[in-house]
Amino acid sequence: MYENICDMRYDYFLVWGNGLQHLSGIMEIIEDRFHILYETKVTYNDTREFITGLYECDNAPMQHILAKTIYLEKSPKEAYFVLVINYKPREHPTKTGKQCSNIQEAKIEIRNKFNPRWGSGQQKNPLNPGVSLDHVIHASDYESQVHHALEYLRLPPLCYFSLFSNKVDIRKILKDAPDYVVIKMSGVFPLYNSGSDVDIMCGDIEKVAQHITGKLKTRRKDKAKKIHLDYYDGNKLDLRFDLIPATSGILERKEKRRGVYVPVLEDELEIRKREFKKYPHKKHHKQFIDEHTD
Repeated sequence: MYENICDMRYDYFLVWGNGLQHLSGIMEIIEDRFHILYETKVTYNDTREFITGLYECDNAPMQHILAKTIYLEKSPKEAYFVLVINYKPREHPTKTGKQCSNIQEAKIEIRNKFNPRWGSGQQKNPLNPGVSLDHVIHASDYESQVHHALEYLRLPPLCYFSLFSNKVDIRKILKDAPDYVVIKMSGVFPLYNSGSDVDIMCGDIEKVAQHITGKLKTRRKDKAKKIHLDYYDGNKLDLRFDLIPATSGILERKEKRRGVYVPVLEDELEIRKREFKKYPHKKHHKQFIDEHTD
């Protein structure tokens, strides 16, 4: 069952250009270990300038950092930023502050699996034999570095993300769920406000309901052709999963976005048009339609 754990901190991962070909596999490892809040692609023009700015609050000498990342000069000038909640961070003191075993173990797993290989079997601990030091991923050591990275990349500050509930990791709850699509996805998904709905079309709503309740303690309400699964934070409704049968063909054409399955744009537009026609006060559907219609 899902647990709401208060002992947490924020961290980030940055997949470098030499690792983007493995992004799907890297994201799977991050998602298994952490609660993903936000992800975005970033681009830059000057590699050394970008690294200097990103590592500005790092404790290591900048000359050392630039030397160990010189391989990135030959990589694409783009990266993928992932902000996570790190539950039970297992911090341990070092000469420069408290580092986190969760982050270190994730970096080692990703680097062992996806770093380029040396031709020989040489080894540099803690990596496996043959794994080079041309790292595909960078991560925060301390939460202060998260504040700096968000500011440097011109992304919303942590106080913005703390405005949302973030109590349920929707992506993790729906991982490996039977045939489904999340419809009418909000622009900030997987972030959500307390009291929000997640609308889900299902091939078999009973199977999807059983999958969700196997991971999350909810209160179930059966209605005509639909099921509501309500997650409560104390006595307050925090999140509702609204399960309905899928319309014909929509599941066969689904695609993956932000860690969950969604309808293709053509199907999503039809859903939004029907919703706006029925509920004309829901102006956000009209905005979505206008933004995605030529």
